[in-house]
Amino acid sequence: MSKTTVPTPSPFTAIIGGAPQRSGPRYSSLPQLDTPPESGPELAVELAEIFAISLMRLVPVDQLADPHHVVPLDGLTQPNLHEILCELRSLPWFDQLAQQLDDGAKTRRARRLNRTGQLTLTSMLSAGVTGDSPAQMSTLWGDAAPSCLQAMLDGLLSVPVHDLFESAMITAVQNGTAFDPGIGADHPLTAADGMSDMITEATSRATRTTLHQMNQPARWSRPAVTSARMTAWLARAEASDPNDDTPYRHAAEILQHHAPQLLHWVSVLNRRLRQGQTRFDTSLFLPLQEVERQTTVAADLTPQVAVTGALATLAKAVFDTTRTVHDPACQPQVAALTLGREVTHMAANVSLARLIAGHHHPIENAQDLRSGEAIALNILRDRLEQANRPATLSFVDFGGQPLRIDLRKGLGARGQAVLTRGNRPAPWPGDTLRTTPHLTAV
Repeated sequence: MSKTTVPTPSPFTAIIGGAPQRSGPRYSSLPQLDTPPESGPELAVELAEIFAISLMRLVPVDQLADPHHVVPLDGLTQPNLHEILCELRSLPWFDQLAQQLDDGAKTRRARRLNRTGQLTLTSMLSAGVTGDSPAQMSTLWGDAAPSCLQAMLDGLLSVPVHDLFESAMITAVQNGTAFDPGIGADHPLTAADGMSDMITEATSRATRTTLHQMNQPARWSRPAVTSARMTAWLARAEASDPNDDTPYRHAAEILQHHAPQLLHWVSVLNRRLRQGQTRFDTSLFLPLQEVERQTTVAADLTPQVAVTGALATLAKAVFDTTRTVHDPACQPQVAALTLGREVTHMAANVSLARLIAGHHHPIENAQDLRSGEAIALNILRDRLEQANRPATLSFVDFGGQPLRIDLRKGLGARGQAVLTRGNRPAPWPGDTLRTTPHLTAV
């Protein structure tokens, strides 16, 4: 006969909560960004933007802001950039539904608009990066600067983006580029070795985070998958089947009704690129590239935008990228402002290039840029607290909002870093997580 042992009640009570971990893999991870629920109007504008950017993929960079530039699709079909833009403007997301959106949707809608609330070529091609211009190619590409959006994508697939940032930032240190005035020239953040370590850590964290998030069930279907489904749905005779009321079907009907010319142009280009090997009148397949270029997979490009967001944030924080230069002869400050502008251009360049491959939505670009920014903020916090020296870093985020990090010197070996966003105290990314049981009562 077996003996049953009754456990003795413990006098201790463990309550889930307490302070978040400050080291280890859990601290380096970030909370999963909320993916908005799928809705037909927003999905329609996401696909329409990918179609529009793909139609412009071979337009020379210096012509992207010219509304009269013609995009030849075949011998008879040659829309200009203004006509392509007008197809996007006609979508309900920018007109009839504007007053019915929730706060989150209004924020996502505003990223596509300029300061006067208008969708323009500049605002669309800025990829949600405030203050950027579509006609600006970042000098971080080096001597082999891409001539068009397709060349940007080719460059991303051939040269890791972190190599471009590391080369630019280490060169800036060696050339005496001005650091943020809130840190001394002898601060550990300003050393070439320390900066290289931060770049490596940011790249590793951003890569791990985005590849993990890529497989989350809440994510939308890949644009290439959705566009193929739309092609089949629009070709079916029972197009008005009342039982088929998915957001994807709704998005297809919105595009068919409000942007028929855009779908026609995409179909024309698809037939030419696929050499007529399509049996659908409306052919919306992605990517809109030559067959030999359609070899990328989502994992090839998934980390790139988050890595860019992280490294651009590090550069803007460490170097003096916000002060106005009154003396053009002050080369260190001019170089710092230039670097800040170029890393911002690079964020827009990488975001646009990734859309052409057909694996990611524009909303994912915005999310990944901010994931990278959050990763960089945590790294800066760790480095400043470890150094435990009074310091201040001031810069702006990708939405144009001022950020400030102040280090309060601690009595022990570690200081305390405080984050201010838009002149208000803000929590650090991940600090709202409660990751381990914390003994709070005995």
